Amino acid sequence: MGLYLVKQLAEIQDLYLNVDSELNKGSEFKILIRNTENSFLKNTKQSVVKMISNLPRESIKRCIDYTLNNSIDGSAINEKGERVSSDEIMKNWSKDFGTNKNSKDAWHLIFSINEPCNDEKTLNALVDSVSEILSRNFMGHKYALVLHTHQNNPHVHVVLNKRNDMTRRKIHFDTHDEIKDFFDEVRTDFAYSLGARG
Repeated sequence: MGLYLVKQLAEIQDLYLNVDSELNKGSEFKILIRNTENSFLKNTKQSVVKMISNLPRESIKRCIDYTLNNSIDGSAINEKGERVSSDEIMKNWSKDFGTNKNSKDAWHLIFSINEPCNDEKTLNALVDSVSEILSRNFMGHKYALVLHTHQNNPHVHVVLNKRNDMTRRKIHFDTHDEIKDFFDEVRTDFAYSLGARG
């Protein structure tokens, strides 16, 4: 059930949802959604998700190096939670790139919030929320994320490998509307993930 429908139902009344999992046949659980003056909206934070660029192979390392220049410790965090350098990332991703000269093999994304940079709890919540959103919305994709605080608003740069490790297919959208709808959902997920962390 999409977040939009859940929000619409929650505005009507308190309700229980029975959820039958397709992945785990026979498992069922209930979710209580309580309407307490738009509680969904109260716990969301102002958040932004932007696609900065669709990168060809030759620009990926340069982009990662740029993000590392203003990082706190000079390293990125990969999809496994490991601290890695740009050289390690490129070595790990090298077999994922297309052979076509015009192939676009990675996305440069930014996740940001309008909060102070001096609160460690907020910074940890930001990084944890971005990691959660990437694992949920880009399952099977390699990525490198880097926290920045230098512009007086915390934001996370993400360089996302577009080739999925499980399917070996690249992310592809047929229309601009598909991209817009997808990123609207990612942005909503991000806001709720941040809200759940306070």
